[in-house]
Amino acid sequence: MSSILCPDMNSLQAAGTVPADLSGSLHRVAPAKFEVGNYRMRHFFDGLAMVYSFTIEQGTVQFHSKYIESEAYTKAMSTNCILHSGFGTVRFPDPCKNIFSRYFSYFSDDRITDNPSVNLLPCEDALLAITETKYWTKLDPKTLTTTEKRIDMSRPISVATPAHPHIDAEGNFYNFGTLYGGRPIYYLSKIPSRLDVITNNEGPKPAEDKPQPEILAKIYGQFKAFPTYFHSFAMSENYYALVEQPLGMNVLKLMTMKVTRKSVQEAMEWYPTIKARFRLVNRKTNEEVAKLFTADPFFVFHHINAYEEEDHLIIDLCGYSDPCIIDAFYLKNLDPESGLFSGEVFPENTLPEVRRYVLPLKPTSDAISRKENLITVERFRNRMEARYDMTDGSIHCTFIVIGKPGLELPRINYASYNGKKYQYVYCWGSFAGKHSYRNAVVKVDMESGTEVAWRGSHTQYPSEPVFVPLASAGNDEDSGVVLTAVTDVGQGKPDFLLILDAKTMVELARAEVPTDVNVPFGLHGLFTS
Repeated sequence: MSSILCPDMNSLQAAGTVPADLSGSLHRVAPAKFEVGNYRMRHFFDGLAMVYSFTIEQGTVQFHSKYIESEAYTKAMSTNCILHSGFGTVRFPDPCKNIFSRYFSYFSDDRITDNPSVNLLPCEDALLAITETKYWTKLDPKTLTTTEKRIDMSRPISVATPAHPHIDAEGNFYNFGTLYGGRPIYYLSKIPSRLDVITNNEGPKPAEDKPQPEILAKIYGQFKAFPTYFHSFAMSENYYALVEQPLGMNVLKLMTMKVTRKSVQEAMEWYPTIKARFRLVNRKTNEEVAKLFTADPFFVFHHINAYEEEDHLIIDLCGYSDPCIIDAFYLKNLDPESGLFSGEVFPENTLPEVRRYVLPLKPTSDAISRKENLITVERFRNRMEARYDMTDGSIHCTFIVIGKPGLELPRINYASYNGKKYQYVYCWGSFAGKHSYRNAVVKVDMESGTEVAWRGSHTQYPSEPVFVPLASAGNDEDSGVVLTAVTDVGQGKPDFLLILDAKTMVELARAEVPTDVNVPFGLHGLFTS
């Protein structure tokens, strides 16, 4: 499962018509190297990261890829050994150290991985490759060269952050991070999109007259020594929303895993009898909303969007009934031909769903005392409920499923509609099984629940779809194109960049890479113009 590099720009032959005003680069990051010497990664998330780009200019497409030269990568290559523990893979002893050095290294953090295989962020004239530890990596977006590694993000804000920050119109990053301890604290931070702030590991403090990183708010976790796991959160015009789900980290296992040789994933525990909680922070005051909203236990990787309507907060996400998706990503469970899920490992009754939760922000005391449905927006009221629960004083919310199950890696017209009322989401549908979304990219109408999809052959696996607005396509929410990199596992079949009309999901063009070059299946990316 190692990918073949394309270190130099490779001009591709495009079939179809590339829109004339589509100009820029689709950058993506992916776990791409799973074997090092005689050692093999255990989990898909742990593959050594590759960054690749499809650069589009005047109707032509070029492809370029490089391994990200993180410390995890360079040390693995120099020692032929896996020296940094990942999400589901435990590191091996450093062959360059004696027995005493190895023992004391158990109690240091120099083996926390900086392998940035999850996401990419824009920052001035650079890309930031990130993972779910405190270390980020700086890349040159043109050459894909690693220009700075092991950037410690706990330095400017004191806590590590997950891989899905929100970005406002000024480019500021907003994120929640966890401070582990007796009682976990979830810190909401704001970081200016400035390289002198983010990459200033050893240099002088950034000028005081410029915006500084800051902690906006903090939320105390509900359980001692059991911080919740979260991969993303939602942000509307007036609220930040964090799901405190009943999947968390056993702090004792985390503290001892270097000695017990257990992975991060093995320190996770799921409690299916504990409610999920929606923790809200007011964006105007940066204070946590006192009202508690709960739901039946569920797991979420990715939020879609959140917006407000008539004193209600609508939160859309890709929800699961349990976190079995995490186990499905162990390499032993992946289909040996496609490298993706087999139906036996990921049964259809546990597929992700596009879910909508509606939280009534200003319920009346009379409605609460009468135990009424507190949702007052008519188009939601007849489809879901939110009722006061006397057992814990919360407002317990149900949900509706929009479309059919099997959709993940959601993307919207983010620049114009994040935090606002919207209509369309574009999703990846490559789960095995009999459902209708395998090998597909799907557009879901969040109002009508209808879907339209581009479907590939059974050997073609699209990646996360990225929406790119185009002036030539109009001024509607879906005026533009959808870009996705497609990995074709068929023998002798080329991988390719796929360009779709975002309104109709009809294929406009594709640009195929040479058959001796792989485009690895990855998680996230972005388009820069």
